[in-house]
Amino acid sequence: MCLLIALYGLWKPGAVFIHAYDQPAARSTTLVGDIRRLVRHRAIYPAVLIIFMFQFSPGSNTPLQFYLTDALRASDSAYANYWGFFLLGFLPAYALYGYLCRLIPLRKLLWLGTFITVPQMLPLALIHSADQAIWLAPVMGLLGGMAFAA
Repeated sequence: MCLLIALYGLWKPGAVFIHAYDQPAARSTTLVGDIRRLVRHRAIYPAVLIIFMFQFSPGSNTPLQFYLTDALRASDSAYANYWGFFLLGFLPAYALYGYLCRLIPLRKLLWLGTFITVPQMLPLALIHSADQAIWLAPVMGLLGGMAFAA
């Protein structure tokens, strides 16, 4: 999928990058200058905060695999199936975001996505079998998809 996006960018570079380097800020910059400009750009911090929130989630990676395989005696494939269905749950949220982003400002979508995402991993406290985790995985993915897309 990433390769297709990259090929699309190379297919019509004029349509993708038209006048990108005509701006005064982009004409004579160095790597350090670009990093300095990026750090000063306030709009990047909400996106960085959301990504940090997703990467922090303390109970969703190794602890969940350990819980499923050790405590619930599930196979390793149950953990892989959980992650597959979890990521599959993001797709409807991405489609919903694609529709809503034309109707609702980004600021509201970011807040809405954040409030919906905060309780995303709470259903893990309710599982007593690997099958329950797999059934709840798309729901949890759906809860996180809006904020991740925004």
